[in-house]
Amino acid sequence: MFGRMHSGNAADHQWDGEHFATGGAQVDIWNHNRSQPVNSFVWGSDTVISVRFNPGEPNLLASSASDRSINLYDLRMDSPVRKMIMQ
Repeated sequence: MFGRMHSGNAADHQWDGEHFATGGAQVDIWNHNRSQPVNSFVWGSDTVISVRFNPGEPNLLASSASDRSINLYDLRMDSPVRKMIMQ
């Protein structure tokens, strides 16, 4: 279903919603009814290791990357919200 371009290392589904996220070179947001991402977030980090939706706020999700960064995203926005790098 998803080609090599969109393959990833991580995936998570909204707790109460129709979207899921995958992480690899970028974070892609998917809808079950589409074969292409509905949104993609790129922040210049290395490979995304994990993505997780917030169970209390379904439009928010976080990712961790191999460059020790934690990135925050809001599906209502077109770009990532915040990036923190662990020391």
